Amino acid sequence: MAKGRTVDGIRRFWGGSETWSIGEALSLPGAEIHAVVASSGLFDAEWYAARQPQAAARGMAPLDHYLGGGWRHGADPNPYFDTAWYLARNRDVAAAAVEPLLHYLAAGEREGRAPSERFDPAWYGTRHHAGPGRTLLAHFLAHRHSGLVSPLPEFDAAWYLATYADVREARIDPAEHWLLFGFVEGRDPSPAFHTRFYLARHLDGATTRNPLLHWREHRAQLTLPVMPDPALPGVHDEVRRFTARGPDFEEPTALPLGMRPAAKALAFDLPQFHPLA
Repeated sequence: MAKGRTVDGIRRFWGGSETWSIGEALSLPGAEIHAVVASSGLFDAEWYAARQPQAAARGMAPLDHYLGGGWRHGADPNPYFDTAWYLARNRDVAAAAVEPLLHYLAAGEREGRAPSERFDPAWYGTRHHAGPGRTLLAHFLAHRHSGLVSPLPEFDAAWYLATYADVREARIDPAEHWLLFGFVEGRDPSPAFHTRFYLARHLDGATTRNPLLHWREHRAQLTLPVMPDPALPGVHDEVRRFTARGPDFEEPTALPLGMRPAAKALAFDLPQFHPLA
């Protein structure tokens, strides 16, 4: 079955997610589901196999393992589709017990549903055209190592590769590198986002949460600066200001040799008062 024909066929079968029933979705032939997902550009077999070694141990092809139940255990088909995240935010899909990647391919992206917090299809669609029978996510996955596409508006792939030569020379996906490792190393996703500042200011320096994803999650509710404000004093500036000599500061004068001081300096500890039991 041809790729375009397969994708168009599944879309005609489902229509929109508000029109197909659970029974219709579950009655789709398994062979056709396999063909649709395999030709979609959304399943990265090599990436999946590296993260699900039990598939090879059982003698299963990566896609067979994923469709055969891997997704039910939270396995992801590619770095930018988060199975658990998609089901948690799309309760109708979870309630229908439909394989989430297939839902995204047939209806999810068209309905404005994101595949994960790491890819913004609405923004991406303003800059790239997927082509007939293809998804925006598939377009990104096909070009993600080039440095010419970014999954999020705040990540500048070209700048990242130009700034960090080791990533450029490794010929890896710059966005995936920063989302997983780069921010932990203190690297910035663009000139407009200061990773170390954001981590220290809003996340107590912890790297358990990606700072850019944290900002995107909370930006509508909170004002979270992403860059230091040069107009505001830093910690060292404040220390210097409050330890500077004031207008009443008196320079110490040494007593003449042999002269005894008229005052005696006493040093004592302040007592600690505690309530009596």
